[in-house]
Amino acid sequence: MQETKPWYESTTIRGIIITALSTILSILALLGVNIGVGEPEVTAVVTGVTTLVGTVVAVIGRVKASAAITLKKRLNH
Repeated sequence: MQETKPWYESTTIRGIIITALSTILSILALLGVNIGVGEPEVTAVVTGVTTLVGTVVAVIGRVKASAAITLKKRLNH
C-alpha cells in the first residue's frame, strides 16, 4: 500500500465523521437541545442508527483500503 490519497477520499474517514457527528447530536439532545428530529425516543433511534451506519461505513472502508491517506493534496502530473 504505497499509493496515497487525500484524507477526504477515504471511506474510513467519512464513516468516522458520520459517527462523530451523530454522537455530537446525541449529546446535544441529552442536554436538551432540540435537534429537530422529533420526540426524544425518535431522536435516540435516529442518532443510534446513524452512529451504527457510520461505524459500518468506517469498517468497510478499512477492509477495502488500498491506499494510505495523506493530509497533502494530490498533485496531478
